[in-house]
Amino acid sequence: PRRYYFCFSSMARYFSLLLVGVLVTVAISNVCAQTFNYSRGWTNGKRSEPALQPKMAEANAAVQHMSPMVVQVKRRMMQQSLEDHIRNLEQELGEMYELASAM
Repeated sequence: PRRYYFCFSSMARYFSLLLVGVLVTVAISNVCAQTFNYSRGWTNGKRSEPALQPKMAEANAAVQHMSPMVVQVKRRMMQQSLEDHIRNLEQELGEMYELASAM
């Protein structure tokens, strides 16, 4: 009878250690998942408000106080700037393609 007692004791110890190991693993994975979510702006399954919203509201309010002529000039300047960037990118890509095809 004493022999079986030691057998059950070692089995109980084994299962208790296994249970503790599983619980520690689950706790660590839960903490890592929460850290991952909160570092990317997720809270309770919903994404938090982006920081861009207040800035957009300020920009819209500033545009409403400008005269239509100023808005049109700024729009034209922005469009020209974008066209310049696109032109530069096309030129750089063309040069890269020529270098790659020469190899």
